Amino acid sequence: MKKLLIVLFLCVTTVGITMWALEWPAAPTQLITTFGANERGFPHLGISFDTSNDILSSGNGELIFNSETKLSRFISPLGTWKAIDHGEGLISIYSRFAPDNDSAALTTVQSGTVIGSAGRSGWSQRQGFHFSLYDRKGRHWSNPSLLLPPVADTQAPIIQSVRLRNQAGTFFELLPMRRIPQGSYAIVVNASDTVDQNTRLLTPISIRCFVNGTEIGVLTFETIFEQDGILMIQQHVPTPLATVYAPFPSFEIAQYRFDRGLATIEVLARDMQGGTRNVTFTVIIE
Repeated sequence: MKKLLIVLFLCVTTVGITMWALEWPAAPTQLITTFGANERGFPHLGISFDTSNDILSSGNGELIFNSETKLSRFISPLGTWKAIDHGEGLISIYSRFAPDNDSAALTTVQSGTVIGSAGRSGWSQRQGFHFSLYDRKGRHWSNPSLLLPPVADTQAPIIQSVRLRNQAGTFFELLPMRRIPQGSYAIVVNASDTVDQNTRLLTPISIRCFVNGTEIGVLTFETIFEQDGILMIQQHVPTPLATVYAPFPSFEIAQYRFDRGLATIEVLARDMQGGTRNVTFTVIIE
């Protein structure tokens, strides 16, 4: 995966992100995985779609890379893929779709231009394609949902579990009332979002944690960036992905020391449309 990131970086270098609306490259009802999802300890860097239809350019721009016009001895994990420069440093990348030479001659595209057909190439396990956004100025992967038209979503996020992990690696599932020894714990949350009755589990835009009314941790799924050669995600401060994504399929939200007495732990998840879900636990620290 590290080699894949290096390849993409080399293919899309030169010019933060301008906040303007792009268009969906496929119907949003066909998305199956969103930015930031925990994929066995590594984040999903874009949006994946389950479709067999055409793939559309998400905005006006210049086609700067087309794998079908490049010769290689190696099979790319991206399969057949293309990159479009939208100006101001914003690059959209479309990958894992069917080989299609019809778009090989494209140099500039308009929003909605057909640039290929969904398929099953690269390391893909199913029919569809992957869409991601890279900001060459800020040198970070951006959550495409921040720049795409909003999706109708009347379903609040779901918080599947909240657990505490002590320094010995033992997990304590939080219940309405729970007793734990005093000490330092990681607060680990498994939360997701559903946008329709098909209960597709997507990633919220943020997860926050409070102890006795004070916010002690927040994880925002907006950008993933590199700092001193390490991939990071923003909590209160930039935090290594290896720490946040280690408790697959959950996320580590904060570290906190609990001393003897009573503590109230609240976790709040928010989706892109502002829908929220919160759970509260009372913990007896012995």
